[in-house]
Amino acid sequence: MRNAGTAVTLNLASSGTSSVSTQTYQNPGPGFHLRDIIGYSIQFVWAGTGLTGTAVLQWSNDNVNFTDISGSISVSGTSGSDGWIVSNPWYKYVRVSYTAAGGTGTANLRFEARGN
Repeated sequence: MRNAGTAVTLNLASSGTSSVSTQTYQNPGPGFHLRDIIGYSIQFVWAGTGLTGTAVLQWSNDNVNFTDISGSISVSGTSGSDGWIVSNPWYKYVRVSYTAAGGTGTANLRFEARGN
């Protein structure tokens, strides 16, 4: 088993939608692609002022059309953390999409994966 990880910072605007995709870190280690992964986790840690919004995990096979994966995260307050654990993904790309309802801040996302 091989492990790989990467960290990405996502700026959380006061309105609209922000997202970060595995296009940003499609290959987190030598020879390591999402299609080879048997499981992954994404930790979502936020901090800011008056943050309210929703973060969702989404999947795609073409990196254009994304579909929600169940289990959204409700973001509120000045700081917090949550995340997703996924086994046996059957898709090529995954991203976190954040839809703001108010406030500003940042989210640090930590992607960890295990593959063959």
